[in-house]
Amino acid sequence: MSRPVHVAMEDHRLLAQFVAHCNLLCAAGPGPLPRKAVEATQTFTQQLCGHMAYEERRLFPVLAATPPTPATGALLAELEAEHRVIEDETRRLSRALARNPQTDREVAAVRKQLRDLAKHLEKHSAKENELFPSLL
Repeated sequence: MSRPVHVAMEDHRLLAQFVAHCNLLCAAGPGPLPRKAVEATQTFTQQLCGHMAYEERRLFPVLAATPPTPATGALLAELEAEHRVIEDETRRLSRALARNPQTDREVAAVRKQLRDLAKHLEKHSAKENELFPSLL
């Protein structure tokens, strides 16, 4: 079980760096988003979805099988619910990028979506980083 835990936790670190990089690219100046920013953000959303699927396949079942406590059961339900919210945020961001935002308003909306997703992901990853070592 140690490998999946370490993989997930390393993913958290790398995804945090990746989303910070995307935010930096998307913040670059007025006008439409640079093509590199769009491509990087699209890649980030794909990686994020893959990461969450990995956790749900490899770690969540182990958590569910551990001796249940009220706290563990509630936390697992919370993490699963957060995955659904993050997936929704990711889909909305991907759709916004696919519409090729051009106006200042559209670009500002994409930037806000990305910042909000980054904040949500940071809080979510912190919870998992506290919980996952208990599986070692």
